[in-house]
Amino acid sequence: SGFGSGGAGLSLRGKMFPGGGRVHCAPFADETLWREIKDKAHFWGTEDFYGVDLTPLREEAVRSYFRQCVVDAFETELLLSQPVSFAWDWTTLRADELESLDMHLEFKVQRAGPVHGVACWFDVLFEGTTKSRWLTTAPGLPTTHWYQMRLVFERPMRCEAGETVKGRMKMTALDNQSYAVTVELKGKGGKAVSGEWDLKDPYYRQTIYPQPGYTKEQLARFYGEPPA
Repeated sequence: SGFGSGGAGLSLRGKMFPGGGRVHCAPFADETLWREIKDKAHFWGTEDFYGVDLTPLREEAVRSYFRQCVVDAFETELLLSQPVSFAWDWTTLRADELESLDMHLEFKVQRAGPVHGVACWFDVLFEGTTKSRWLTTAPGLPTTHWYQMRLVFERPMRCEAGETVKGRMKMTALDNQSYAVTVELKGKGGKAVSGEWDLKDPYYRQTIYPQPGYTKEQLARFYGEPPA
């Protein structure tokens, strides 16, 4: 409840926990995930479902599945570049500053491949009197309750190694205590890709597949016996 209050109500010697945060974004390539989302609409390609032609709804079904942000953990090898980062000081941040977040993106692609989307994760800072600690949800580290989030494009954009990709990610606050997110990326030669997502309607993929970063105990707890 104190988030975005700009430290209101704190004494001069008071502490806010967490007192700051960072969001990290990077493009990724994951053909398996992209095809999985696309194939969700297979049912809507049925021409004779008990006498009903469902195909007029297929295009909208595909669009709706790609509007879901994907919540899961993933291997760092899927990232195509180093992340760009954005930081906020929650002890001074005003609530109205969170109503619209406009983040400018610029990536140097490290290996050729299709940009299937943008991956996001966050860190929060616990700054004590004598020590400070970051809690991170980064890929490649022990998986947390928050996992990571991926925004998958319906139509990926292929990039070459060494190419610079620029764009923006805009988050607009909604009345349902969530955000609408749009991402636009542009590469060389005028190529571009974009998408929009409703963060209130996620695809909780972590409940279906074993997650990178899980301990053997976590694997056994959520999926039965861990793989050999």
